Amino acid sequence: MKYIEKDFSSDAVVKFCAELKENRLDKESLSDPSVHPTLTGPKVYSQVCSFRYFNALKEQMYKDQGGICCYCGQKLTTSSYFSPYIVEHVIPKSECRQLAGEYENLLLSCRSDLKEEGQQELNKKNKEGWHCDKRKENHRLTYNPLQRECGDHFRYLESGDIDGNDELAKKDIKTLGLDCKYLVKRRKMAIDTILHDEDGNLLADEVLEQYLQVIMNRKPDNTFREFCFVIAGALNNFLHNR
Repeated sequence: MKYIEKDFSSDAVVKFCAELKENRLDKESLSDPSVHPTLTGPKVYSQVCSFRYFNALKEQMYKDQGGICCYCGQKLTTSSYFSPYIVEHVIPKSECRQLAGEYENLLLSCRSDLKEEGQQELNKKNKEGWHCDKRKENHRLTYNPLQRECGDHFRYLESGDIDGNDELAKKDIKTLGLDCKYLVKRRKMAIDTILHDEDGNLLADEVLEQYLQVIMNRKPDNTFREFCFVIAGALNNFLHNR
């Protein structure tokens, strides 16, 4: 998990917020129970999805996040079967209708590919393999990507495993399914690519230190490397425990 800085001054956000106010679906209006009294959070969001500037808002959120999932760090990719990502409500829309359409409460979470989705359906009862928004559902997290220091509460190991630095972080890991086998495997592959050369030999500490200096930088297309904060955390942990 890494902090996501939002750009409230962007043209897309300004125009979208104007639409919210025009339709009285902004948080100030919805704080009054007499405004749209029959609209629950999910119904508010359903209306918001049809707004003229909603797609532009999602494009802005993609830029904010550098093209990676707000929780696990996977690349937000397109699919011929599914939309490329899920719009995630940090505070669940079922819990707070005032924030159901507010940019300040919205992030982008990864969506499973077809193969993973099929595996998830096989494990529907115990949710084994589910992660991020699909696993979180209507639960509220203690730590989330809108908090500047959120990353300080999680630790990534070269094995691909994730741990929490306190009990609340450990609970968030379970809530998001960040310790599922699928993500552990994906993280390990990403970390191994940095730790070792093409022949599988461990790179020198000086080389790893250089990687650590740049791994969190955006690429020329303004996106982040997939699992960038995971790799950075694992490198830090590896180098300081040699």
